[in-house]
Amino acid sequence: MEHYVWKDGSESVVRKFTYGGAFGRTVRSIGQGLVPATPLEYLVRWANHNALFPPITRISGLLEANRDGLAFLIEQEALLGDLPSLGEIEEFLRSAGYAPLASHPFAWDNRSAGFALFDARPANFVKVSGVPIPFDLIVVPLENIR
Repeated sequence: MEHYVWKDGSESVVRKFTYGGAFGRTVRSIGQGLVPATPLEYLVRWANHNALFPPITRISGLLEANRDGLAFLIEQEALLGDLPSLGEIEEFLRSAGYAPLASHPFAWDNRSAGFALFDARPANFVKVSGVPIPFDLIVVPLENIR
């Protein structure tokens, strides 16, 4: 919903670019929920995602997306596997110290790590060797959320 997505010819890399003039989503206030992200928030999101989970994402460039504005191009290692169940994702996140945020579906926080995860739904994970691997969560430092 926030990227155009395609695989390279070898299917080992997935390329995505944000819709022109848009930079994904973030959370600034629990009461407000997901809102459009700034370019800096988008870059910080991926840096934090790579720090918390396998670092499969690279920022590859900035594109001029016709009349719609600028777009970031990212590349991710293609993850081969199955779609995990919601229960498998919940078990994975709980084992990593996350607790569900009752106010938002598919949202979790880890007070000791200092991060909240949003959009942690099955479509944003791939089960590799029996383990759900996140590839497109919205990772927000708790200090940035009011």
